[in-house]
Amino acid sequence: MDKVNWTVDDWKRVLWSDESPYELFHPSNPQNDRIWARDGTQVTPRQTVKFPAKVMVWGMVSYQALSTLHILPQKETINAKYYVDEILEGPCIQALRRTDENGGILERKMIPDMSKAIFM
Repeated sequence: MDKVNWTVDDWKRVLWSDESPYELFHPSNPQNDRIWARDGTQVTPRQTVKFPAKVMVWGMVSYQALSTLHILPQKETINAKYYVDEILEGPCIQALRRTDENGGILERKMIPDMSKAIFM
């Protein structure tokens, strides 16, 4: 399908997926986090974490459906088998089933060699 000629209804069928890391305890940023006080006694001390834990989360969204969020395992390489077994056949399929009777169009943003392993 040539995306240039897609209708609004065509775009409503697209499911967008991506993963993103999130810090559990975001460190303060002295450039942007300002406190206005006359002296230091007015400022409540706050504990910070020097190297906060991170979690990688995968999700999918479309006009018609949302997937459940999938927490990726820490310190583990995500290979094609994991991606197919745990993501595509799990939350991805569930979200695709919630689209209209014409089915959804999965727009994937993946590493090229992994996409060859899965979809060819």
